[in-house]
Amino acid sequence: MKLLKPIPLALMFGALFSALAATAQDHPLVSVYPGSKLLDRKAVAFDEYKFPVAKMWANKFTKELALEGKVERLEYSNPEERSSLEMFRNYQASLKQSGYQTLYSCSGEECGSGGGNTQVGQFHPGHDTRFISAKLPRAQGDVYVAVVVSGYYHRTYISVVEVRPMDENMTGLAPAASAPRAQASAPIQAEERQAPVSQRAAESSSRGGAKQVVTGVVKGLNAFGIQAKAGSASAKADIVVEGEVETSPFKGNDARIKWARTTATISLRDGRTSKIFTQFNITDKQGSGDYNEAVRRSQTELGKKVAKQINSEIASYFENQ
Repeated sequence: MKLLKPIPLALMFGALFSALAATAQDHPLVSVYPGSKLLDRKAVAFDEYKFPVAKMWANKFTKELALEGKVERLEYSNPEERSSLEMFRNYQASLKQSGYQTLYSCSGEECGSGGGNTQVGQFHPGHDTRFISAKLPRAQGDVYVAVVVSGYYHRTYISVVEVRPMDENMTGLAPAASAPRAQASAPIQAEERQAPVSQRAAESSSRGGAKQVVTGVVKGLNAFGIQAKAGSASAKADIVVEGEVETSPFKGNDARIKWARTTATISLRDGRTSKIFTQFNITDKQGSGDYNEAVRRSQTELGKKVAKQINSEIASYFENQ
């Protein structure tokens, strides 16, 4: 007996080719010292960021700006036979020539005391560390750049924050009413037995939709550096993700725990040819003292799994082109 009608999903991935290529390139708003080797680049479409504009004291920056927007972090190995001083002065000059305004700059012990792995990278005053934070005013949103040149670690860390508002209504669905959270839950192994029909009908009526799945997929793909957007497919979409999501209850060994199982059936289609190049199913099961909370957990975790699988399938697809 099928109680829950599958909910259709559609995610649009704009400019996917350029987004994938960007993961292996320098940031377009910051010039990098020649000979530096990119080791890591991470991007988040929207997040909060505490931007340092003063020295460190007792392992904490004494003044930070509360920013929100697109956040990217890049890590480079420094070229051989180049001092941190030479590299740092070049970064200072380059930022100035590009229109950035210096908010704070320091070298060595001027940077304060303490140290550690911070939001701007490895920051250790007194250990051949040089730092600059700068701002580029723009009509479409200011850009903040922090550069740490570490002679001690032989690394350069660059953080870029593009101030912008958060994309809203990403799922294209009306917001679901928030479900009450369970006060307590225990990690009890589930035994998959179909719940009685009367129980399934009552519990399925409290289901909050697939919003958490879509949101989880979008966030997960953005974390992988893919520009994901929820909505209907368009001519601008390089890859279209289509699928169905269904959540249903099942009964475990402990009557105090309510279990929810969410399954997604996903198809990936090439936006240029409209050809489906892969399909897969993923399931996640979660339990809680409250069924609504079990549904939320199941859909949230499923979104993460789907994003990871989509990222893998897309990478494999382009490798074979």
